[in-house]
Parts: sequence; structure tokens; C-alpha cells
Amino acid sequence: MPTLELHLRCSRLSRLFWLLGHSLAFGAAVASALPLWIKLLGTVGLAGSAFFFWRRGGCPKLTALRYDGELWTLIGPGHAFNGELLPSTWCSRYLTLLHFRLESGRFVAVPVWRDSVSCDDWRRLQVVLHFGISWKR
Repeated sequence: MPTLELHLRCSRLSRLFWLLGHSLAFGAAVASALPLWIKLLGTVGLAGSAFFFWRRGGCPKLTALRYDGELWTLIGPGHAFNGELLPSTWCSRYLTLLHFRLESGRFVAVPVWRDSVSCDDWRRLQVVLHFGISWKR
């Protein structure tokens, strides 16, 4: 069975994604036909949100992911959860969105940006996702 350990780090792509999303929302708020005071409240809120995400720097809440061939372990600062990878996991060239069902029954989505792991780890993750897992039905 394939084994994998990913150590996640801050991602510039994540930061740019959030900045683009905030820019689009800001433009939509300014161009809307809402009263001026609602536009001002919305743009101030968006500016605060953009500042928060820019300061956080695209750093993930999890520090590592581990797969031992059967079970995925999501590791964060001071906690670890075991989860089952769901078939709704989505892969693209720059982003892989892993969907998990934890032992507690909660659903968690973990974004793994291409620049948040090493090139070898990115390749290993893609191989494990495409060839190393038989989905439970």
C-alpha cells in the first residue's frame, strides 16, 4: 500500500486566490445599486477581511497530512484527527481539494495548493489519489 506524509507550508497561490476573490467582491459592492451607506459598510468589511487573509499569508490550519495505506491522519497544532477520504475529492493542476469524513462524523475540506508542498510530495499525492485508493461504496 502507498504511504504518504505531506508537510504543508504557506502558499503564495492561496494568498493570490483570496486577494482576487476580495477584489471581485469589492468591485461588485462598488458597482451595485445599493445605497451609499451600505456600500461603505460592505467595502469596509471586505477591506478588513482582505487584511486578515493577507496577514495570515495563505498558511494552512493543518501542518501535515499522513496516509498509511488505509487511514488518513490530519495533523494540526496540538491535535490530530483520523479521517476517511471521500470520492468528492477534486484535483486540478494547481489545487487539490481533499474531502474527509472524520471519525466524529464531521466533514472537512483540506485545500492543498501546489506550492504548499514540495514537487515530489505533490507528485506522490497525485499518484496516491489516482492509483492508490479503492473507494468504498
